[in-house]
Amino acid sequence: MLKGLLLCFLVLFAQLGVLHLVDQRTLSSEQARLGESLERDIRRPREDDASSS
Repeated sequence: MLKGLLLCFLVLFAQLGVLHLVDQRTLSSEQARLGESLERDIRRPREDDASSS
């Protein structure tokens, strides 16, 4: 019974580790995409600014 409990906890921590890695990769890819879109917006002048000058 004790072996089963230990095995259960080992599997649980292994699953948590995998989920943590997947979450980190997803978060970093979302931040990279957000950064690219922000760079595009910064480089491209806004239409409001172009029409007012």
